[in-house]
Amino acid sequence: MDPNATPSNPIKFCEIHPSKKVKFYCKNDKQMFCSKCILKHTEMKHEVIQISPKIDEMKKMIEEMVLEVEKHDQSISVNEELYNKLEMKVRKKFNEEVDKLEKSFRRIMDQLEIQHQNLF
Repeated sequence: MDPNATPSNPIKFCEIHPSKKVKFYCKNDKQMFCSKCILKHTEMKHEVIQISPKIDEMKKMIEEMVLEVEKHDQSISVNEELYNKLEMKVRKKFNEEVDKLEKSFRRIMDQLEIQHQNLF
């Protein structure tokens, strides 16, 4: 857990560059980092994904759906069909958002690669 992040302030900052917000996550190193650190990971051919505000949106959407399920659960016994529909809705939205994030990340990586090649 990032010492700079608290429940009231969930923003995380880079360990190497404490003034920079984390924007990426390296799956190989299991580490979050800022845009200044990305070349180190990409040059090592690590799998890097972008951390996005979309994740917060997805979390909020899931929380709202959970509340909806809990509301139905309190008024009637859990309707399995309703639960399955909600689950599918969450999965579909989650997969759509992940696809968008991956496409955005690929564009950024392509741009970084072009800039990297132009430097050399």
